[in-house]
Amino acid sequence: AVWLEAHNQNPLLHRSAEDATAAQRFGDLSAALVLQLLLPLLIVVLAFGSVAGERERGTLRQAVASGVPAMRWMGGKTLGLAAALGVLVIPAIGASALALALGGQGVVSEGSWARFAAFATAYVGYLAVFLIGSVAISALARTSRAALVTLLGLWMLNGLLVPRAVAEFAAARHPVPSWLTVKNELRAKLVEDPHARDAATKHADRIQAELMGRLKVSRKEDLPINPGGLNLLAGEEHGNEIFDGVYGRVFDTNDAQNRLQRTTA
Repeated sequence: AVWLEAHNQNPLLHRSAEDATAAQRFGDLSAALVLQLLLPLLIVVLAFGSVAGERERGTLRQAVASGVPAMRWMGGKTLGLAAALGVLVIPAIGASALALALGGQGVVSEGSWARFAAFATAYVGYLAVFLIGSVAISALARTSRAALVTLLGLWMLNGLLVPRAVAEFAAARHPVPSWLTVKNELRAKLVEDPHARDAATKHADRIQAELMGRLKVSRKEDLPINPGGLNLLAGEEHGNEIFDGVYGRVFDTNDAQNRLQRTTA
């Protein structure tokens, strides 16, 4: 909600982010959240016992005794898991490509297919890192339980803890003032500061003198417009400069936080 008021710019109130829970701050359920968090978690669940579980059951020794090279055997494990994962990923990519192909004017722009290919490749690579890493950790862990704990810790670190820590670091590095502070600053500069009122008056005098010189009149009463309206216009222009300065610093701080988070992303 925003209170629309003449001669004044008020901040938004009751923003949804203010009432968001800690879980909601990680993002709403979306295709991106599924690809970035839920599919890696599925990979962890599927792969944590791929090698460690075989070792615990005693079948790993039988596989090695059969003469199959260890790397080839692990590669087969990885490809089998990748095939199971492809049942989810390939239809998602196909549906996205179909949506892009059916997109009308204003949806599909020049270079959209190149960006889509890079986007899909990046996600497939991201999931491949999780898959290969999960199989490798399962091979290095002594038990499947240790592999599961390690992989869940890495998943939480990558998807939950580090992004949240970066957000907190960005907020600490570039603190955003509270809206009460902003409101008090605006009141001080617009209402209580005598220098601001003098600046507004001088600004009105400059506009009036410029207009009198352009129209070649010597008295303000001879102007073809109402001098009071001219003063109101000058006051609006001066007030807008103050609003732009105060709100501009807030917006610049928000941009600095976003740049820091994008850089670390």
